[in-house]
Amino acid sequence: MDYLEFKIKCLEEFQEILIAELAEIGFDSFLENEDGIDAYILQSEFDRKKFTEIISKYQQAGQITLTEGVMPKVNWNEEWEKNYDPIEVENLVYVRASFHESKPGFRHEIVINPKMSFGTGHHATTYQMLRHQGELDHTGKRVLDVGSGTGILAIMAQLLGASQVEAFDIDDWCVDNGNENFDLNGLTTRMA
Repeated sequence: MDYLEFKIKCLEEFQEILIAELAEIGFDSFLENEDGIDAYILQSEFDRKKFTEIISKYQQAGQITLTEGVMPKVNWNEEWEKNYDPIEVENLVYVRASFHESKPGFRHEIVINPKMSFGTGHHATTYQMLRHQGELDHTGKRVLDVGSGTGILAIMAQLLGASQVEAFDIDDWCVDNGNENFDLNGLTTRMA
């Protein structure tokens, strides 16, 4: 079955809201880039009316332009691996996928395989939160990560010495993915 591909150029501050809104109407894969996002949905799941309503709602404020195309079935994991680069947050943390090598010179390392979850460290908000976490004393603190996605911020909190970390998300895929990422990092924290 073919996917529809939408290359959506927009202001950076509209990327997250568009991802959230489009996910609500069946879009199941997103790729953030410097111009905006690429959004994918199975052709059989696409509702043109709902899509148009969302784009119209943010078009002027978000300076949205889009290109639509059809994409044949693709091995998404293979594509993701080709396009995912590790993240370096100063000398604080090196965020990499399991197929990347470790890199010395960082206080911490986080291994994530995001699959369908948000929070790879590439988006400015996740990057900024990782950096901000490095400025805070987590020792013995309780941390709550709401809307955890991949669990990256919860993982960072535990690495920084938090005594108790709770993480949750409303998306079952995120919960499963977050728990897999906790295992990859040798943590006992569990998402709910």
